[in-house]
Amino acid sequence: MSLASATCLWAGVVFHPLSNVKKAFRLSMFATLCILNICLVTFLFNDIVLAYAGCATSMALLYTGLEMELEDPHDIQGRLKSHCAAREISLKQGAWDMLFSVRGVGWENENPHLPPRPYSHSVTTSQFMREQFFELLCGVLLLDVASIYNRSSPALTATGTSLHTFPLFWQCCDLISYALTYRTGIAVLHTAHSMVSVYFKLSAPQDWVPAFGAWSDAYTLRRFWGRVWHQFFRGFLTRPALYLINRFNIRRQSNASAYIQLYTAFSLSALMFLVTDFGMMRRQTGLQSVWFFAAQAVGITVEDTVLKMLTSYFDSFDMQDASCKYRTLEAGSQPVVEDLSRRKALSCRARQHLPYIIGYAWVFTWFLYTSPPWIWARAYAGYVDSGMNLRFSVLTWKLDARDFR
Repeated sequence: MSLASATCLWAGVVFHPLSNVKKAFRLSMFATLCILNICLVTFLFNDIVLAYAGCATSMALLYTGLEMELEDPHDIQGRLKSHCAAREISLKQGAWDMLFSVRGVGWENENPHLPPRPYSHSVTTSQFMREQFFELLCGVLLLDVASIYNRSSPALTATGTSLHTFPLFWQCCDLISYALTYRTGIAVLHTAHSMVSVYFKLSAPQDWVPAFGAWSDAYTLRRFWGRVWHQFFRGFLTRPALYLINRFNIRRQSNASAYIQLYTAFSLSALMFLVTDFGMMRRQTGLQSVWFFAAQAVGITVEDTVLKMLTSYFDSFDMQDASCKYRTLEAGSQPVVEDLSRRKALSCRARQHLPYIIGYAWVFTWFLYTSPPWIWARAYAGYVDSGMNLRFSVLTWKLDARDFR
């Protein structure tokens, strides 16, 4: 983190809404410091990884400050005091937890649809460290495999060409490798952070939830972005939308409320990555990220419309065909299927899984259509090679990225 990023972090604490400084002055000062940080990182650092990390940190801090400004200070104070009372910790420690608990794990405002907590209160620190170390090792090995493929792919290097110029099979392979590298890299950092935090007793094992959800939930775009992908930015991306909903007295469970949240979140995401991509690419505009996130919002809207049409066409479209329900009884050691023949039971099972298969194919096809421009722009700028791939290889024992070329 650069010095300017640390300054913004300090400003976020000083100009917190619980302080006595006027709200307008706090927000303007915070925004000014973040903009200065973006300019410093963009024009002073030649390393694209430092520029990207600095711009991303600045935008995240700016959005976090905006989130706190739009939320009622008394709600923040009440949530902080109840959290400290429940854990018997000081307000200083509680404020530290609030700053780094971006998904609100263990708080009243915990993000919905997070993965289940794998650790209970009975888990010891040593057991947690062993399991996390094994997960970290597996993640590094998986990231190593993906990095080796990325260096061999012409579409994922700084001297390569766009994914669209290659056959469909290699486009699919490049997309999977890019997504796997991005996801595994974040998961490895998250695991390492959890180990350090628990070892120094800054948090407990049960405070840590996996960074990503299960891939099996990715049969719709809405579920992919709301359950499978990380939810680190969800809090400050949805707060402005909730402010607008409350300001105009829009019912929370209505379609208008849902789509205001949807388009606000993806618009703020597009702005965030537009700034970070500009800081990284310099000579390019970074508009590929705007196209990508705008396409996701449109894709979810189309997906909701199609599912609603199917729901109205059929009596119930909930991935379960009521006519396929059957009951098994134990007759000795062989199950007996009542009211259905074996062939019909297999057919019903196939019909139950067919919507999921179609959903997975739809999600993958949509990303295959919308992702290549953004992936190629990042790869052409050198971010995949310098910022995502491992600088060393455990499997090939090569320590420098240049050894692979």
